[in-house]
This record gives sequence, structure tokens and C-alpha cells, in this order.
Amino acid sequence: MGVFKRNKSQTAAEHPQQGGCLAGSELRAELGDKVDSRVDPRLQIEHAEQAAHTSQTQRYKQTTQSPLASFQEDAFLSRALERVLGELAQGALIGGASDRAQCETHEMSGSVQLSQLDESLERQAEIPHVGMQKERLDEQADKGCDKRVIVGLSGGADSAMLLVYASLLAPKYHLKITALHIHHGLQQPADAWAAHSQALCEMLGVEFIFKRVAVNETSGLGMEASARQARYQAYQEVAHELDCHDYLLAHHQNDQAETVLLRLLRGTGAQGMGAMNAQSEYEGVRYHRPWLDVPRARILAAAKQWGELTGWHPVQDPTNHDTAYTRAAVRELLVPSLDARWPSWQSNVIRHAQLMQENSLLLSDLAEIDLANLELSEDKRNFSLLAWRELPEHRQANALRYWLGLQDVLMPSQARMQEWMRQLRSVHQMGTDRKVEFKHQGAVIRLLRGRVVLER
Repeated sequence: MGVFKRNKSQTAAEHPQQGGCLAGSELRAELGDKVDSRVDPRLQIEHAEQAAHTSQTQRYKQTTQSPLASFQEDAFLSRALERVLGELAQGALIGGASDRAQCETHEMSGSVQLSQLDESLERQAEIPHVGMQKERLDEQADKGCDKRVIVGLSGGADSAMLLVYASLLAPKYHLKITALHIHHGLQQPADAWAAHSQALCEMLGVEFIFKRVAVNETSGLGMEASARQARYQAYQEVAHELDCHDYLLAHHQNDQAETVLLRLLRGTGAQGMGAMNAQSEYEGVRYHRPWLDVPRARILAAAKQWGELTGWHPVQDPTNHDTAYTRAAVRELLVPSLDARWPSWQSNVIRHAQLMQENSLLLSDLAEIDLANLELSEDKRNFSLLAWRELPEHRQANALRYWLGLQDVLMPSQARMQEWMRQLRSVHQMGTDRKVEFKHQGAVIRLLRGRVVLER
């Protein structure tokens, strides 16, 4: 972990996978001699001069000192985002009065984060794992108590426009926007995408954070799922490091429709068919998807307008059209046929997902009732096997899934769940005839003295 400073002779492919975050100035020090953001961001320029990127940023600032002032916003996109920003500002989703009280306590330091870290910063020059120097934080910290919200920024059209709109609307709600760019290290132009994302943040006057992750290519989950897992793990780490627990993500209606199709093809159950939620929480971090009901065409129109106004155009990830990847295969091979034959299919599929979400809530309500009768421990980490066996079989599975969800454990496959249930039904109720142990996603489920226990 920590900050990695690249030797000038290293190429992107030679850069070791490292954790840790970089602030914008530190990213420039790492990538500036390798990337020229004037060129198509899909290309990697290995011998570009440092001055090229600097002059490009200066040109942005000279030609559009305040691009937001000239930007014609789409009211539909703004309203969808403002619903979330309003809730965040009111404290309904980020702590409310307790946060405000904490903010008042620490207002002399400039920000809650700085006051909490002052003691450790006196002993070391950099924040562990975040890698942002204290003077950098002092420079960027807002005076007063504006709440920080992080926008996941890939550099593509969707996340870039979400950042533009968040920057446009945040002052109205006294929110501070920070952009987080995750570098997966999987593609050659990834360095250029990071620099291009930073250029957008500089245009907007938004704090930019860069984090490099290592994708486990041998996890057995597939490249897409492994990259997603690494990305969300990075979100968790940055959220806790910055004491900021709310993310804005740019998923839209097309993404939601594709997700429903993918899950249908994989045989996902009712809960999975609900697809993405507009708001979800995992391990204390909240993810908000304000544009989940927005057609991507509107986002692309906004990106086009922004490009004409500023000269900044989103990056193009070639994997989005590479049918070797499952989601891209759905997008390129299946979606065009559906569009041609059933023009309203996306709306119908999303309505189906909404119905599945309602059904999922009913299943959760039933599971909560059943768990209450399973002698559930106070920490919710174990329950009575005997009481669980007394449930009807279909409710056994429902209760087990709900219990795993309470522990923030990702759902196992249907085959694995069936095997677990087979063993739990056949073993001696005290577990004396054989050892029962299931390992899954970093957790271990055991049978100990008649109780099903989850350990990490």
C-alpha cells in the first residue's frame, strides 16, 4: 500500500500493481511524463513531454474558465440527481444531526477528516494508504462543514457527466464533490484515462483522487467480476480512509436492462432479478445511482454538448464492445435485435425488475420473521440448526440467504446453496457425526454444538 512513484523508464505494463491513493498533483508526478491528454485518450504515448499535459490543462482553463456557467443542463438529468443530493444534504442518508454536531466540534481544523488525522499527521508526512500529504489536504479542505460525496469516475461518458452535473448542483446543497478514479491496470491506455479524468476535474475545480488496484485474474470469477470486486473493495477502502461513506455511481437505464438480461440468462432468483437498487449499502458504505431510470441517450447528448463547449471528450473503453466479455456480448449481439423487434423492451424489463424488488422485500420480511424464531444470537452470527430444520424447505433456503445478507456475504451459486442445505439437513443436529464447514467469499460457516455459525 502507499504511494508509488514511477521510475521514468517504466512503461504502464511494467508498473507493479499497488494499492493506495494519489491526489491530483501526485498523479501528475507519476503519469505526467507518460501521457499527453491532447490526443485520443485511447492511445498510450510513451515519450510525451511533461509540458504537453500542462499546456493542455492551461488551454482548458483559458478557453473555459467557468464551463459550468455556459453549460445548458438537461432538466431531466438534474432532477434525478437533485433528489439524491437533497436527501444527502438533509442528513437522511449520511448521519444527520450527529454529523452536524461532529462538524461543529471540529470546524476550527477546516474539516472533520483533518481534525481526526492531525495527531497521526504530526508523526508522519502522509496519511497511511491514502498517500495525500497534509498540506494537500489543508489546501483542498473546505472551510465549514460541507459534506463530502464521492463520484466514481472512469473517464467514460456516463461517469464524466455525472461528475459535471454533481459539480453544477452540489453548491446548492452545500455538498463537496470528490472524484475517485480506479486504475485496474488491465489495459495499455489506462494511464491516459487517469490523466484525462484528472483534466476534467481540474476544469471543474473538483478534488481528484487516483487509486491503483490489483485485479485477481485467477479468482475463477471471470475478468469482469474480478475487476468489479477489486473496484468495490477500493471504494470501501477509500470511504473509510476519508471518512466519507456516500458514493454517486453513473449506472443508467440501459445498464439496468442489461443487468436484468444477464441475470435471467444466469438463472438468478427473484432477489437477483431485482437487479441494481437506486440505493444500496454494503459494509457501511452507501451507493447511490440517481440515473438508474435515465436512458443513456440523454447522457450521451449531454456529453456531446460538453465536448463542444470545452473540447473535453470522454474516453472510449474498447472492452465495452468486445464480445469476449459477457456484458459486451449482450450489448452488441442481443440488444440490437431486441431494439429492432421490441422497441420498448427496456422499459418492460425494468418494470419486471421493479416487481422483483417488491417480491424480494416480501421474501425479506418473511425471512426476518423466520430468523426471529431460530434463536438468532445478538450479533446475528449464529442460529439454531434444529429450529431451522423445522421450517418448510423453501423457507429454509430463504432464511439462509437472508442471514448471509445480514453478514454482507455475497450469495453463493444455486448449486452451492443446495449442497449446503443438503449437509445441514442430513448431519446430526449437534454435528457430532461429522465436520460441517463451508468456505465462501472470505467467510467460514460451521456447525458448532447445534448452532450454525459464521466466522470471518
